Amino acid sequence: MGFVTRVLAQAVSYFVGLDLGQSQDHSALAVVERADLTLDEIDHVTYERLTERRYRVRFLERVALGDAVSKRGGAGARGGSD
Repeated sequence: MGFVTRVLAQAVSYFVGLDLGQSQDHSALAVVERADLTLDEIDHVTYERLTERRYRVRFLERVALGDAVSKRGGAGARGGSD
């Protein structure tokens, strides 16, 4: 049975990455969540609360070859917003 530490505070950030592939490479879209946690545990040397950083992949998609944003009707197909 493991030891469970309570989380006192959490700050969450999201990051989006887009890799536009060439004609022979797939394009990919990723969304990553970063959570900075403040734990209910104290460093016995500095007397500061311990922190932990966790990452989660929330979304990941590889677009099929030949399937571009313009075919999906995105802003690139319209030449920007009107």
